[in-house]
Amino acid sequence: MDAEQGRVTANIGFITYHRGLPVMDFRYLSRRETLELDWDDPWYSKFKNRNLRRQYDAPLSVFLYVEPFEVRVEVVARPVDLQRWTELGVRADQIIPVSGQTTLKSKVADFLNDKIDVTIDGEKAIGKLDRIHFISRTLRKTGVVYPDQELDASSATLGVIFVFPIQRLPDLVTMKWKLFDDRIQSVPSTATDEAGGLPWTLTVEDPVLEWKNFLTNPTIPAMLAIQPAPTRPQVSVPWASVSLLFMALMAAASLVRVKSRGRIAVLVTVLAISIGSAIWLWPMVRIQYANPFVAQQNVTDQQAAEVVRSLMHNLYHSFDRREESVVYDQLATCVTGDLLREIYLQFKRRITLENQGGAQVKIDDVDVLETDFIYRDDSPGFKSNVKWNVSGTVGHWGHLHRRANQYVAEFGVEPVDGTWKIVSLQITDEADLGSTPIGF
Repeated sequence: MDAEQGRVTANIGFITYHRGLPVMDFRYLSRRETLELDWDDPWYSKFKNRNLRRQYDAPLSVFLYVEPFEVRVEVVARPVDLQRWTELGVRADQIIPVSGQTTLKSKVADFLNDKIDVTIDGEKAIGKLDRIHFISRTLRKTGVVYPDQELDASSATLGVIFVFPIQRLPDLVTMKWKLFDDRIQSVPSTATDEAGGLPWTLTVEDPVLEWKNFLTNPTIPAMLAIQPAPTRPQVSVPWASVSLLFMALMAAASLVRVKSRGRIAVLVTVLAISIGSAIWLWPMVRIQYANPFVAQQNVTDQQAAEVVRSLMHNLYHSFDRREESVVYDQLATCVTGDLLREIYLQFKRRITLENQGGAQVKIDDVDVLETDFIYRDDSPGFKSNVKWNVSGTVGHWGHLHRRANQYVAEFGVEPVDGTWKIVSLQITDEADLGSTPIGF
């Protein structure tokens, strides 16, 4: 300090720890500061100067996400703090061993499931646990603790996610928070949609987090209609009439050789009935055959490019819903049966963030950059080398980010029962284009 001017003469950055737990983020101190230590729980040690608070200092926080097909509630909490409402067997001065973490997660999930009160458009919603993980939080990122390891109970933090499936984007979602006591008087929260997050602080006096649909043009994922595949011109053959006329011809030929009046009468009857029936059935009983004298019609490059764009759009948006059976049904409209399982696993892996405990990217844009086509002579099918960018948003642990990736792949596309479908797919290159925060 410069004693005469009362100012700092050297820039020295500090981080203060109490029992290994950071009390503040990296700061340059400009004057004398006082630190108040909590000897029972270092989480609550803090400087008198509130400007020196660390970014993640709340023992409990809750986040609400509203999307077209689901509402999610994420709770970030220290088990040590939840211990004040339910017996979890943890203390701030203990270590949480790996062997006890599964049981602890189960207890926390069961406890919170009874405490989260969500209503959607005025009706009480019933949700289910989606996932629960120990997470680590720094100034740069929040991620799942992996692999499992012993954790200091004073800093161990759980992220718990509950999902409430919906059929359409609602108008109003509310979540009432019930966990307050003499130490936890406020809980930071955020209500998030595709436009970003709206921060809010829940208190005993105002315990309800509310989301209203103010989106003027919300993105509602939908499958695209795919143009029908071209078919070879058909020839309509009245097979029943042709058969009857052949029978009539045979009867007529027999009349020339037959001398008996009785047989002549029979043949005349057969001839009359055959001709009459052939005339009657001519417009009704027919079979369609491909015209062997007309070449197979192929698609143009422009048509093929549109088919590829539509198929890729539908492929990605098949994953807009969580239910595996629904995803498979959607995929089956654009992928052949032999590929279904492979495509499901391959693309599910690519839109799932394992380092975030399985958070799934919600795809909102598939941009085809380059295509070339190789056509077949014997069918309208084709192969295409495709380069495309895909981007989407992912919300987790109170943040909304946009992620983008680029891929190059070879597609095989064929008409199956008159509908274009992907019959082969081989990704040859991929690149991560990065992630950017939204609405914060």
